[in-house]
Amino acid sequence: MHEIRVPFETAVLGGAISISLDGRTIDVKIPAGIDVGQSLRLQGQGPGNADLLLKIARIDEHPHFTREGNDLLITAPITVAEAVLGTKIDVPTLDGAKLTVKVPAGTSSGGRLRLRGKGIKGGDQYVELKIVAPSAIDDKSRQLMEEFARANPQHPRSGAPWE
Repeated sequence: MHEIRVPFETAVLGGAISISLDGRTIDVKIPAGIDVGQSLRLQGQGPGNADLLLKIARIDEHPHFTREGNDLLITAPITVAEAVLGTKIDVPTLDGAKLTVKVPAGTSSGGRLRLRGKGIKGGDQYVELKIVAPSAIDDKSRQLMEEFARANPQHPRSGAPWE
């Protein structure tokens, strides 16, 4: 049994990779949705025309997407104002398309939006929202935020396990 490494996009979408084995190059068809630990059997490609067994030892990481079973996950940053007021944002899919999704008003960091059927073999793609606060604000913005906090009191840690 030989272990192989597969690019993320190929493991998710399917495709072909080339491997070198005993001085020869073999093209291997990778089915969509293959995962680490699964095996492929290539008939007649081993020594003496025996079957060659390949084990998926590693799937490369993707710079933007992660995999959770048949679901894909991407993190999208949004501003505090976008989280409070709601907005529409464009997000990529693994096949290269961009989709516009609606972020509902009052969204919290860590909230997920589901793109049905945009994952692996019928799975979904999730857009996890990450609120990014400005690193510095001017005096006027600070006053507006303080006024906002007074007008909209919250107690997000009440009932927390450490309270």
